[in-house]
Amino acid sequence: MPSYPPSLTASLATALAAAAIIAGCVTSTTITYLPSPEQPRLSLEDGRGMLARFLGVECGRLPEEGKGSGSAELVARTDSTGAVTSAELTTGSGDERANGVMGAVVAQLQLDPSDAGHDVPLRASYQCGDNGADVTLERR
Repeated sequence: MPSYPPSLTASLATALAAAAIIAGCVTSTTITYLPSPEQPRLSLEDGRGMLARFLGVECGRLPEEGKGSGSAELVARTDSTGAVTSAELTTGSGDERANGVMGAVVAQLQLDPSDAGHDVPLRASYQCGDNGADVTLERR
């Protein structure tokens, strides 16, 4: 078995201990979007239109940043009528502003009465093109 100098062994042991401590300190952040009471509720179709409108504006910069397309997964929590009371971002698109648009739009949705009182998993995605953004907003 090879013999290592004590200083190298001590350095390696310190590095491993630090790595173990850092690994134990992993935190996560939950991002939740709330509906605006001043804004109207949106159907899924209207939500797609809003995403296309607002993400289309972002398509001026997204391709330049290597983010010409993206997808986010969200969970929409609904009340007893199917209105979304909060939207939680579970997987981001890779762009904070695009995530914000998608989260805000999902928070304004009015889903089907059959969704009342449930957590509804949704996926929002965009693809920037010459004429703005092609978007999807659908159940997962």
